[in-house]
Amino acid sequence: MYAKLLYAGIAFFCFEKAGAQPDGYVWNIAAGGHLPAGIFHETHFPGISAGIEYSKHRFGKFDSLHENKWAYILGSRLDYYPGRKEEKSGYSFSYSDYFVFHISGGVMYNPVTSVNIRLTAGPALSYYKKTIRFNISSALHSSWYFSPKWGISPGILMITETGARPLWSGSLTANYCF
Repeated sequence: MYAKLLYAGIAFFCFEKAGAQPDGYVWNIAAGGHLPAGIFHETHFPGISAGIEYSKHRFGKFDSLHENKWAYILGSRLDYYPGRKEEKSGYSFSYSDYFVFHISGGVMYNPVTSVNIRLTAGPALSYYKKTIRFNISSALHSSWYFSPKWGISPGILMITETGARPLWSGSLTANYCF
């Protein structure tokens, strides 16, 4: 009995150290800020974002690279942009706050053990001026993990809606993997 447990423990330890078991994390949560660009910057202040992503053992800082550097990714995120107030020709006007809920899928590339690059797209719902609208969003993010579980991610986000110009924003988020 004890010999079997000892053997199982040694085998697990050897496989773990040899890299036979995946060493990345499955979930990634992120929170940070967004800076609107172009016309979006003229109507809204910088916003905040919180999201969660899933990919099989691909987040965090790895001990060694995976055999296949490409993986699928799923995620969701909620963004909030406060509206600006302005005065034109003596009249005061304020833009409404803008909320966007994204659900996305895409691909992730791990070029080195501490970096990943993600390209995602999918449907989004926006809430603006007491109206809910259907949008399409896409994002390009890159994460650098400075510890096994913690990292930072710069990125670019585009939100499109029928009959309107695309809205662009840059982002910087802090990531935690588990």
